[in-house]
Amino acid sequence: MAPCGPCCITPHNIASGLILEYCGWEDAAVLASACRSWAEAAEILAQGTRQLDFSSAERCVLDAIVRAVVSRRRKLEHIRLAGCHCITDAAVAAVAACCAELRSLSLRGCDAITDASLRALAEGCPKLSHIDLHECASITDLGVQAIVKGCPGLSRIDIGSCQGVMLDATAEALAEHCPGLERIELDLCYWITDLGVKAIAKRCSGLRSVEFHHCGNLTDAAMVALAERCPCLDHVNLDSSHRITDAAVVALACAGARSGSGLRHLGLDRCQRVTDGGLQVLAQHCRHLESLSLCGCDRISDLTLNAVAKHCHQLRALCLDRCRRITDSAVSVVCRSCPLLEYMSFVSCYMLSDSSLRAVEQHCGQLRIFKVYLCGRITDAAADMLEQCRPRLRLLR
Repeated sequence: MAPCGPCCITPHNIASGLILEYCGWEDAAVLASACRSWAEAAEILAQGTRQLDFSSAERCVLDAIVRAVVSRRRKLEHIRLAGCHCITDAAVAAVAACCAELRSLSLRGCDAITDASLRALAEGCPKLSHIDLHECASITDLGVQAIVKGCPGLSRIDIGSCQGVMLDATAEALAEHCPGLERIELDLCYWITDLGVKAIAKRCSGLRSVEFHHCGNLTDAAMVALAERCPCLDHVNLDSSHRITDAAVVALACAGARSGSGLRHLGLDRCQRVTDGGLQVLAQHCRHLESLSLCGCDRISDLTLNAVAKHCHQLRALCLDRCRRITDSAVSVVCRSCPLLEYMSFVSCYMLSDSSLRAVEQHCGQLRIFKVYLCGRITDAAADMLEQCRPRLRLLR
């Protein structure tokens, strides 16, 4: 979703804008000079905004409001209705009927939206390139299949947490009709298997980012397919995909080395079959890695952190909650070798002590958040000292 700039319709300026439409230009100029909100509304009216963002007032937005706005702003390209629980298919139908130039639409958390909305968008908004349907609990595979067929230019789709969407047939439809796909998020899509991911990998070679949280049917074979066919892939999140092993990690790492780019973001939280062996290969081949999350991977040890410290000097975020074999020695090496670190989390890493806090104080000048909840060997005195020496650091303990 494109970020909303200063000339974006929001709940704060929409009423002012509608009033100004009925004023003459002289009266509008007087009102615009009276206060900032009127001035913003006048600027939007004069320039013809292409963005609409209702997400900051989600509880107040009704179908009638959406209908009134889009009927007057038919050149809208980016619309955010995230969290607007009161809107129904009628609002989306109005968007589809009025906004043929629409490029991106967020319906995240709009749980009253059904497949009827997706069919309307497929017919009325063929230029759509980004659709966010996260937590749209009433949609089904049929609706998703309709929109991917009607919007072949889709480059980003999020259908996570949609209570069982998506089947392999839907993944195959997505691959067939949207070959330009670059980003896909399938959180809690329990039914997708390796077959669906292989279909996407085969046709969507430009894929850059995949999110497969809690997709328990996926195995290493799916990741091998992505690694072989998607050379631009730089963001992979497999949180709680419990069948993933070192074989997937090695395939992704080596593919990145062959393409010359490599992974920049990798999430393997609760992938408990992953070990130091796979992660050492990852560190060796993915030298541009910026974020690594291994929470609950209880088979990893200092060997992983030592490899990361040796090869991944651009690391900015590291999360190792409940990795209870990690020691102060490895944390110290990472702090010395990764000066760009901004975020670290070691919740429930019982072996860490005050020594880790001293390493942070001495070497992590960019660090902004450091989580050490339930690290019983860290003392209040050491924590207080770190907070005094580094007032801009949020130490969560």
